[in-house]
Amino acid sequence: MTAAGDAAPASPGSLIVTFAGLYLRPIGGWIAVADLITLLGAAGVAPNAVRQALVRLKSRDFLAGERRAGRAGYALTEAARADLETGDRRIWRFGEAEPTDGWVLAVFSVPEHARAERHRLRTVLSWLGFGTVGAGVWIAPAALAAPAREQVSAAGLGAYVTWFAGATLELADAAAWWDLEELRRLYSEFLDRWRDVDATTEPGAAFAGYLKLVDDWRQFPRIDPGLPAGLLPPDWPGRRAFRTFSGLRDRWSDIAADFVSRSLRTR
Repeated sequence: MTAAGDAAPASPGSLIVTFAGLYLRPIGGWIAVADLITLLGAAGVAPNAVRQALVRLKSRDFLAGERRAGRAGYALTEAARADLETGDRRIWRFGEAEPTDGWVLAVFSVPEHARAERHRLRTVLSWLGFGTVGAGVWIAPAALAAPAREQVSAAGLGAYVTWFAGATLELADAAAWWDLEELRRLYSEFLDRWRDVDATTEPGAAFAGYLKLVDDWRQFPRIDPGLPAGLLPPDWPGRRAFRTFSGLRDRWSDIAADFVSRSLRTR
């Protein structure tokens, strides 16, 4: 049986983003560096690794350095809050569209002189879970229409895209539009890491386990479009992975939140 804090390797920067999503907003969006080092130390992250990751996140405009009461710390930027709020809408649920829900298509044309913009647009659509029908034609379940338009617009790329809503007249070839084998591999690896984990209730270990669990899971809402079950291969592991995630979340989330609260009160 795998120890809770050892189930999934994670970069310090990724863990800080996950920590921010889980705990930083409820405590006002700011944390002292020393407190963050103490908390992430419980998850096995070395102090120097925390400091280096904070500098990188500041350069990405996710965090802003800010001193309060003489203590060095970091606060969430508006861009970070917007990104985390977008993730909130998808991370805690397992999307699975119905065949009658329809589709959203993003059709775009980007001039050759704006190759960097084309790459950014493809990256945004890919991370939203869109599949590729053809050159400049991307597709996703209709439920992703609103968040996709919002994020493409926020990235300053809306002028390149025309949006369509529609329905397929025959069974969609999902395997041709999405890399389902890669997604299956990622879900299967998640299950391998977490289904036999030691679901300890010791506070520090539960916090470490929960932080790494959510950090490991949060990739999926961005890359799994939530296709109708009938379009997926047999024995699809996605729902089993979500049940594993949800079971550990139910066991650890309150313990982990209490551990963070008590750790900050004693500082």
